[in-house]
Amino acid sequence: MSAPKLPPDMREVLAASGLPWHIENGSSHLKLIVGDRFTTILPKSNRVRMMTNGAHRNAMAHIRRAIREQRS
Repeated sequence: MSAPKLPPDMREVLAASGLPWHIENGSSHLKLIVGDRFTTILPKSNRVRMMTNGAHRNAMAHIRRAIREQRS
């Protein structure tokens, strides 16, 4: 899975974290793994760019929380 499927602000937060991350292909969604922790799910295909504001904010909160918890 390639990173360009992620919205630019998600890629920026992940890159700035310095933690390794990758995307796994699930049966219905894409699974975002930050460090060694399952962080959030994202819709498959181009729908990831069309996430509603609430879904996007929730995914960003999950990512920031995973980064914060792994750094402490």
